[in-house]
Formats: sequence, structure tokens, C-alpha cells
Amino acid sequence: MKGIDVMKRHIVKLVCLLVFIMLFTACSKGNDNDMDDVNAVTTVFETEQVQESELEPQYVQEMPFYQADLRALQTKGKSVEQILELFDQMPSYDISRRLYYGEETKVKDSFKVIKDEKFLYVKLFYEKLPEHDISKSKQHIILLREADSNGSIMTATVTYEQMWNVSLYIKDATKGVISGVTSKVDETDNGFDAFVKIPLEYLNIDPERIQMNVMRIDWSANPVTTYFPIENSYFLDYSGNAVNFTIFLGRQGRMVDVKYVEDMADLQLEQPKIQLACIGSNKLQVTIEGKSDYRLSFQSPGGIVSYPFVKQTRVNDSDVLTFDNPPVNEEGIYRIRLGNENDTVLYVEKKAFVRAANKDLVIEEVEKVDVDIKEFSDRAKFIMEIVPPYSGLKNIPDPKDTSLRPYALYSYDILNPHHIKSNKTGDLYPSKDYPETEVYRFDNGNGNIIEYPYYKDEDGIIFFFTPALWSYQKDYVNSALPELAKSDPVGAAHVLAKVCENYENHAPQLDYYFTNYPVSKVTGPPYPYYGGLWTRWFYADLDMIANIAETYVEINKTNALEKLSAETGRDLHEEIMYIIEEGVDVSFSYGIQDHNKDYAQWRGLIRIGKALQQPDYIHYALERIDSFVKNNYLYDGFWKEVTLSYHKQITTGLYNVLVLVTRYSDPVGYVYPGKGVRLEDFRFLDYYPLLRSSYNLHNILSYPNGKYLPVQDTHPSQKAIVGNDTYKDALMSASGIAKLTGNTDAFKQDQTHVYMMFTPKYGHNHNDALSLSMFSYNIELLPDIGYTHTRNRSWTQSTLGHNTVIVNQRNSQSKDGGNVLRYVPSENTVGIMRAYDQTAYNEIDIYDREVVYVPLNEKGPEGYVLDIFRVSGGNTHEYSLNMGADYDYELSTDIRWQYRSETMLPEGVKYTKPTVESSVGNASGHYPAYMFVEDVQSAELENQPYKISYLTTGGFYVGTGLNIVGAADTGEIFMGKAPSMRATRTSTTNDLNDQCDDYYMDKMIYRREGEDLNSLFVTVMEPYSKKYESQIHSVEKLSIKDLHEFDAVIKVTGEEFVDYIFSAYDEDMSVNVDGIHFEGQFGFVRIRDNEVVFMQGLNAKTFTFDGASISENRSISGVITDILSKTTGDEMNGFVVNGKPDEALKGQYIIVKHPDGTTNGYLIDRIVENNSTYFVDIGDVEPGFAFNGVDSTKMIYYPHIERQGIIEYMIDDTSYYSRN
Repeated sequence: MKGIDVMKRHIVKLVCLLVFIMLFTACSKGNDNDMDDVNAVTTVFETEQVQESELEPQYVQEMPFYQADLRALQTKGKSVEQILELFDQMPSYDISRRLYYGEETKVKDSFKVIKDEKFLYVKLFYEKLPEHDISKSKQHIILLREADSNGSIMTATVTYEQMWNVSLYIKDATKGVISGVTSKVDETDNGFDAFVKIPLEYLNIDPERIQMNVMRIDWSANPVTTYFPIENSYFLDYSGNAVNFTIFLGRQGRMVDVKYVEDMADLQLEQPKIQLACIGSNKLQVTIEGKSDYRLSFQSPGGIVSYPFVKQTRVNDSDVLTFDNPPVNEEGIYRIRLGNENDTVLYVEKKAFVRAANKDLVIEEVEKVDVDIKEFSDRAKFIMEIVPPYSGLKNIPDPKDTSLRPYALYSYDILNPHHIKSNKTGDLYPSKDYPETEVYRFDNGNGNIIEYPYYKDEDGIIFFFTPALWSYQKDYVNSALPELAKSDPVGAAHVLAKVCENYENHAPQLDYYFTNYPVSKVTGPPYPYYGGLWTRWFYADLDMIANIAETYVEINKTNALEKLSAETGRDLHEEIMYIIEEGVDVSFSYGIQDHNKDYAQWRGLIRIGKALQQPDYIHYALERIDSFVKNNYLYDGFWKEVTLSYHKQITTGLYNVLVLVTRYSDPVGYVYPGKGVRLEDFRFLDYYPLLRSSYNLHNILSYPNGKYLPVQDTHPSQKAIVGNDTYKDALMSASGIAKLTGNTDAFKQDQTHVYMMFTPKYGHNHNDALSLSMFSYNIELLPDIGYTHTRNRSWTQSTLGHNTVIVNQRNSQSKDGGNVLRYVPSENTVGIMRAYDQTAYNEIDIYDREVVYVPLNEKGPEGYVLDIFRVSGGNTHEYSLNMGADYDYELSTDIRWQYRSETMLPEGVKYTKPTVESSVGNASGHYPAYMFVEDVQSAELENQPYKISYLTTGGFYVGTGLNIVGAADTGEIFMGKAPSMRATRTSTTNDLNDQCDDYYMDKMIYRREGEDLNSLFVTVMEPYSKKYESQIHSVEKLSIKDLHEFDAVIKVTGEEFVDYIFSAYDEDMSVNVDGIHFEGQFGFVRIRDNEVVFMQGLNAKTFTFDGASISENRSISGVITDILSKTTGDEMNGFVVNGKPDEALKGQYIIVKHPDGTTNGYLIDRIVENNSTYFVDIGDVEPGFAFNGVDSTKMIYYPHIERQGIIEYMIDDTSYYSRN
């Protein structure tokens, strides 16, 4: 039964790594604020001497902890020479703990600290060490922060040698650089001595409350080490001899209090011998040699202090403190402050609590089947042959076209196992035509020098052909193992043994575009963000490890590994478990990213946990998921980045992960310390009702042909399964998307969909403030270009690349997005969506768009869109629209073009277009997006209307087109050619630099200029097809005396009818025109043969024409007094409001206005009266915020904004009149 025993032994290793009692050499300063309330801790005062056997609990597991007692000498009036003499007499503190692992290395770097009335002095020693690779930078970084503060972490850097620039970034905290720091460096045979003076006046920190850490960097040559342990880190390298190095320091409690002493003798304080033990989940026992009084407190990494009930007893001349600690639900270091005379603090990692709590877990054993290890399949033998010697690299360029982004350029076919194939040319590599005569050498820490061969072309571009082959072979072998283990466990054992044999030379890799190289394993952490130990991006590493874990468990049902171990003289159980352990460690070292690829890590953790019967891993995943959902989704269910591609990716991944643990129950007796609970029959939708709506969003926000709405970084070629929700109107206030749909015909594809985007910018952003998209008759007629990785990316992201207004010839800059003002669905009537975004540009006062969908036939799909765009502020306003992107078409216009220019840039301006995705190019200080609009024609218009039409001439939908009719205005109109990205929009496989300029579309720009400019753009857009002909002739802005400049009265003349639209900018408008009397916010009337056909009013007090009228108005406004949310445990979602909203307002939208001006809109499911209060029920949609005090609210979901003030609401009543 050796396999079972070894497996059990290594399972134990999985849950008790890092068992180091880590003692620093001096005494720690306590947090005085934590000790203010002496009576807050309850201690048993009866101290009795008991026998050890009487006290010993049934479960005891020793726990590792750190003691970090940092003392500085305080003096005054000393010269620099005297300060240096004092340093010579002082003990030093080591800077020797490896990132993540926290283990002591042999590094001899050290520091000492002295403070006087003007300066903080730091004496540093930097040791020269043997290098595993060439050192790119040698430096120390001093990190300072004020205790009990969320303020900036201030840094002072001492650089000893530098080939590359290494820039430090800090997660969850702002980083500041201390001004006025001076340093003197002396080089010795062993290293460098540095004397650093930090002026207290520039520190911006209370010098009496300093926390400190110090870091050593020997970039690429040796691991980063610190004084106090830092767990999570990664780095980015985009080439250019510079790296960005990120550590998680802001909220993990990884800074140590500095305590000042005036006597040199007090710099060293002998601490008592201490043992820390877990005696149950979240139950601790501290044994302290000697006797003292205690005031124990327990502090979370985020600074939450609790005072648990403590039982104190005496055993064998030691004090024993027993207490229950709160759940350890934060990442980082927990502080157990004993409150004794030495002010002793125990620093404990979260994972120490988790790994110690359930060590007695019973693992299910299986009876092993005896096998003959000489008999195994040909397939296994074949797979053994392609197990690569090294881990390799994957993202290499194509030598025949290096302009292509080096991603997914090659494929691997097992029928040709020793080559990879170019997807573009079909050529096979490695190839004698591209000899790999150069070698990248590095020491992986095991004494072996590893060589990665490569070919370098005449431009200096590197091609790792053979390492790329290794990477593809590695992927194939790993993915084949689980199924092979089921059909041929002996063969799988042989393959896995070969993997183990080569694993000592397995190295992480940085695998970014045009920047890829192997990384010596021993020099990390940190490891490259765009890389990993097993894959090109670390998120997928744990799935590879899970394949090994599942294979191991399947093989372990036989005695194959025991026999192979005996035959080879290797302990294969030991080696396999080492691979699993190290893979988990490397993945964990990156920290929690809250990224759209996180689901791959969760999935790997759960698979490993299930395979090895280790619920800790399952709970690690579920704990991360819980935080992820609450902190990364918007309240309407959209992933925070507001891109359908990434929303689909993360949400589907999340669902698939949670399905793995649906109906899961923890083993008997197991309790997870992170939450202090155990799971029974887990059902994730009970925990996260938001995910019900989230899962279906890509169907709601898709066009009738199934293609996704290409909002922000959404792949326009992706498709959803079309359903009933696809054809419905939608308002999603949190994600900033409003949708109006016209009537449908029998096939539904002919339905018009109009979208307006006022999206927040929380990742994968486009500068698309208040942009419009239109789909009709199965074509995206006003396209949003969507997502690309080509050199045209900056064009597709630009404001000019969208259908909106550009102010002052630059991109919009909104972060939190716009706000809905009114929304009326277009259910066989006039639909309205209006939003504003006052943060789109700094210089604007008004940036407001209202889109009205007007049906032309109540039984068919014909209709038009009226676009009213109000802008105030700035000196240039440019209303821009994209023509067709997906099909060939003919363009016609009544505009007489007067001028021509090469681009939209001023004549003579030199420009350089980008050559790679990450570049915006150079437009000599002008708006870079202008360079993408070429072959430009223009004309000046003076109070003149215009009409532009385009008709599709290619593809299945010949004869479909769009009429754009602009109301009379004064300005200059341009028409140019811009990249349409048609190839990319067809398939992501075509998203390549050699195809990104194959197709162009027409781009219209209407420019108005003037000082402190006001613009009211009024445009009608009418889709048409062979079957459904155009009916609109003209659109006019009527000039009405005494109205606000932005009040709009619009006349649309069509075939045998005239429509009048009234839109108030702010206050109600009152107007009489052509026999129509209107007073209110919005009105629409259609007149045919001088008779009213249809009238619709929104918050209309008066609306009459020739005897027809709308008089009833049930609109209401008031204050929200309470909020109910299913997320917070209520049975319903909605608002308790003052006033008496009419029950007939069901089906209308309530607009909620927050004190900061933010607005949200919700569909009213019902209105309920209860004891003279009124509740507006919003159905399954979350309100998204809750009261957390008097007139104080906080968003429940991302971005968790807190607001102070009264919450108002408005319900605009929509009323109708029809002649029929």
C-alpha cells in the first residue's frame, strides 16, 4: 500500500507547505490604537497549574508564524560621521525572504535605521551573488507607510547597477516617491554599502507612526527578497530594456511597525519561546514560555481588530492562551498581538490557518490493481517519444510576414509530430531554411545550463522554432494524459514518469508578442504576467496541473507507479506530487487578479481538489468566486468591462466551474477557516441570483442575425443563439446600454435594432461616449467596428471611429459612463432613449443624445430613427457616422463637394500610422484618428440640409440601404474612406495586419466651429430594402420663439404624412405650431390629410390638435425612503417611495437619481400599496445599491461607489391617442 501512504503523505504536504517558524532578530512595535480598550478583551483570571495531559485538546497542529520586531535608534544633534559610527555599533535586519514562499535565503543583504529631528537614516548592504542569468538591475527599495492608514506607500530607491529600468508598481495602493532623498554608495569586494538620508519634511508621513519594509532586486539573476514577507507579485516586459514589477502590498498587512529607542541596548529584546497551534477550524492555542499578563487582540490584513474571549492557563511553567479567531476571509498577514510586556506580535499567513485546520481529513482509499508494467499501448509509446526535453515558448512570429501579430500563427498536427505548421503559408518548422544557429542559455537553478536554440533574421527578430515545437508537444502530451490513464494506466504511468524525468529542466516563460524568453525558475517569484510555468499565460497553468492530478489518481488505482519506481530507483509519487505542489505555488504567487481569465484558475483548483480529495482547494476557488462576483459584476449582471466577448468568456467559464461543484458537500467534519463554514448540497444560484440574468445577456444584446452587439472590445464575428429576448427592447443602466427595436415581419430578421452606448470604462475600453449602432434588414447599417488586435486598434477605439460627436478634435474620456434621462420601449409605438455624459469632455457643459424610433407601419418593420444630439462647450463639434462595413455598396448624396484632401489632418501635417496594436501612431500633435480617414471630400454648408444614401450592391442583401437626412445647419461636412475591418468582422482568424486595410468604408463628419459652441444636431436615419422602400423626404428644425436653445421641435415629412416631434431639453416646453398645442416633456403626432393618425406624449400636460388630445398625465416624482434587494436577503427587488404612484404605471420605467447626478432606470413590474406606503417592484433586476446610514448609500456591486444625500425618483407617464 505504499502508493496510498505516499499519496497521503504528499496530500499532507500540499496543505502544510511553508512550515517555517520565521523569527526576525529584534522586537516589534505594537499598534497602540489596538490597545486603547483594555476591557475589550476578556481573559479568565483564575490561573491554575494543570497537567499537560489535562489541557491537551484532541486536535493539535503546529502553525508557522513570523516575528518581525523592527527597532530604530532615535537620536538628535549628531553629525553624519557620528551617525555612521552609531550604525557600526547597531545590529542589522536581513533582507533575505523570498517572495511568496517567505523562506529565508542565504542572501546577506541587510539594513539598519536611525532617526533624528530632521532625517530618517538607512544603512544598507547589498551582497554580490553568483548569477543564474545576466543581472539587469541591482537595487534596494525602501518602502514606508503610515500605520493604520490607507495612504500612499512612499518609496526610496538605491540603484547599484542598471542595464534595464525596473519600475515598481504596488497593487491596491498608490505609490509615491520620496523627494529630497540622498544616498552615498561604496562598492566593496563583497557588494555595496549605501548610506541613505530621507528628509522627514518631505515624507508626508507621521515619523512616529512609520511602517517599513525593504526589498532587494537582482533582476533576472537572483530572486527578489524582502525584510518582511511579500507573497504575491508578477512582472511585465514589453521589451525596450524595461520591466514593470508589481507587488501586492496595499491591503495585505505586509509592512512592519518601526519602534524607536534611545538606548542602544534596547535595540535587541529577547522574546520568549512561543508555539502557535491550531486546535480546530479557527481555534488557536498560543503557548508562551514564562509568565505575563496579556491583552490579546486579533487583526486582519485590512486592519479590522477584534478582541476574542481568551482562556488563560498555566502548563509546565508556560502560559497557554486558547481562543476562537474570526474567519480568515482576507488575503495576507494576520496579527496576533499578545499584549504582554514585550508587546509580542505573531504574524500569520492566511494559508497557515487553512492548511492547519483540517489535517486529520480522511482520504478515501482504493484497492490497487496489479499490472504488468511491460505491457502498454502503442499510443502511449508514441506519446512518450514526443515528451519534450524543455517547456518551450509558443508565441513566435512567422518568418515570411513579421508584421503579423505572433499569436495563433501556428498549429500542431500529431500526424506530423516533430514540426509546427504556419497557418498562413502552410510551411513546416523547424526548417533548414531558417537555421537555429543562435542559443539562449540560462541556469534553471539545478546546476544544468539549459539551451533554447533560435533563428535571428536580418532585422534582429528572433524565432524560437524548436522551443515552440516543445511547447506544442507539451500541450498535446498533457491534454492526452487523463484519457490515456483511463484506457491505459500503465502507458500513462510511463508517460508521466518521462514528464517527471524532464521536469527538473522545466522553466517558466515570458511569452508575449515579439518579447519571449525562458525565465530561470530559481530567479522567481516574480514570474512574468504574460507567461507561466506550463502555458503562455499563467491563468491556464492550473488546468494543466489538474490534468496531471487526475492522471495520477487514475494511475494510482494500479500499482504501476510502485513498480516503475522500483525499476528506475526514483520515487515517482514524490516527483509527481512535487510537480503538482510547485504548479499550484507558482500560480498562487501571482495573487488574485480579478481578471476575465480567472475562471481557468478556479476550474483548475476545483479539479485538483476533487481529484486529490482536498476541499481546501475547492474552497479557495469558491472564496475567490464569491469575491469576484460581488466585486466585478455590475448590478445588471454585466461583467464590469462591458464587452460581450469577455462577458461571455468569464460568465460561461464561471458557470462551467460552478457546475463542477453543484450539489457538492464537504467531507464529514470539514470546516473551511476562510469563511468558517462547511458546504452542504451547494447550489450556486442560491448564492448568486444575479447570474441568472448575467448568463443570458449575450442573447439580449445580439442582432437578429445572431451577431453580438460589438460594444467596446467585442469580437463582431461572434454569435449568440437568437431567442425571444433578442427581439425585445432593453435598458441596462449599469452597463450603459439602451436598445430600441422596431416592429417585426414574419421572419424577424427584418427588425430594426438601435443601440445607444453610454458605457463605463472599466477595462477593454473604447472611447465611444453616447455612440449609436443600427441594424436593419439583416445588415449592421451604422456599424460599431468592434475589437481588433491589428495595427488599426487605435482607430477602432477612437471616438472618431464611432457614431457620435467628437469635441475639440480628441477622444472622449468618460470613466464611469453616462446616465439615462428617459426611456420608453418601442413596442409598436414610438420608442425613446435619452442619455447624457457630462464627463465625456472636460470643457463641455452638455453632452446629451436622444434617439427616437418611429414606426412607419404598425404591421411591418418599416421605420426611421430620429437622432437629437445636444452639445455645449468647446470650440469644435464633429457629428460623425460610419457607413456600411460588411458589404460593398454605392454611395450617393445631394452635397456638392468643394474640396479634397489626403486625410482629415490639416494639409501638410506629417503623420506616421501605427505598425503594431499597441501604438497610436504620430500625427505631429494633431488628433491621431484623423490620419485613418483618407481620400477626403468636403463642402461648406450655410443653413443647408443634406442627404446621404448608400445602397448595398454585394452579398446576399443586395438592395438594402440607409438614408441619412440632416436638418439644415451651418458647418463643414466631410466624407472620407476609413478602415472598415471587414475581414476581422468576418472571423477572428482574419484579424491580421496583412488584412486589416483590405476594406474601407465611407466616414461622414459634420463639423461646426465657434467659441464656447452650442450645437443641436438633428438627423433622420431611415433603413430601406427592396421590399420595404424609403418613405422619408425631409427633416426640419422648427424655429420657435421663446423656447430654450436646446428645446427641439422637429418636423419630418414623409410619403403622404407629416410627423411632429417635441422634445424639451430640461423644463417643460409650451409651444403652438401648425395648429398643435403641446406642453410637457416629449410629444409625437402623425398627421395625414390634416387628421391625427397617432399621438404619444411623455409627461405631457397638454397635447391637442384639431379635437384630438392627450390629457391624462400620471407622471410622479419624489424621494426613495427604502430599498429592497434579493442580494441582501429581501424577498423582492425595488423601492419604497413617498407619493402615490398610480398602479397603471406598471410597465413604465422609474428613473432613480442619486445625489451625485448619476441616474439609473428600471422597468416597473408592479406597484404595491401597503399600510399607506408604496413599493415599486422592479422584478428580478437588482437595485444595485443599499442604504448604509441616514441618507447614505453604497453600491452593492462594482464599482461600490458610496453616496451621501437624498435619492430621488421620477416616473414619466406615456399616454397615447389613436384615430383607430
